[in-house]
Amino acid sequence: MTEQVKVLFQENLGDDGEDEYQIETMWATTSGEGFRLDNIPFYAKGVSYADIVSAEWENDFLHFRKVLKRSGNKTIHILFSEQKDVKYTLKKLKEMGCISEISNIPELIAVNVPLESSYDNILDYLEDGVAKDRWGWQEACSGFEEDGETYSNHSFGTSSPSE
Repeated sequence: MTEQVKVLFQENLGDDGEDEYQIETMWATTSGEGFRLDNIPFYAKGVSYADIVSAEWENDFLHFRKVLKRSGNKTIHILFSEQKDVKYTLKKLKEMGCISEISNIPELIAVNVPLESSYDNILDYLEDGVAKDRWGWQEACSGFEEDGETYSNHSFGTSSPSE
């Protein structure tokens, strides 16, 4: 049986040297030299479900270091204006080949877009929801990031989904 572990992702959000961190842990399965992510990230950017990552023990936690192998999956975060729209949207996204998870914030979902899904159709659906003021969304991982990648927000405002 493959061992499941928690990998900690920590992002410094502070400006001008302030220490303000966003922390998320994700389940992962040991895989060769690294760990295969078993969750869809809610807050961490630049990683997706099924990516293989490296992590090192530090202060009793496995801390994320880098992506070793990309799965090709994309990660999208959707922040809803009203919770009532979540259930129907999850169903629609599933019909388009996506899997989703609801966060501890009921209006926030993380969506995994598999490589074989029609991303253009999903983008059209997401932009339609923005136009109707149902949600804002951001692409948190394009599946092919390089160091220094920027992430696009679509009517997410200036705040992140964790705020």
